[in-house]
Amino acid sequence: MSIEVRNVSKRFNSFQALNAINLDINSGELVALLGPSGC
Repeated sequence: MSIEVRNVSKRFNSFQALNAINLDINSGELVALLGPSGC
């Protein structure tokens, strides 16, 4: 099994958080996305 993400963008009002992101996660891979929690 794999996960494929293509051309994902996300905006919070005027803040561009993601711009045309591509991501491939293959079977057996471990991926962590790190960043501020916003709390």
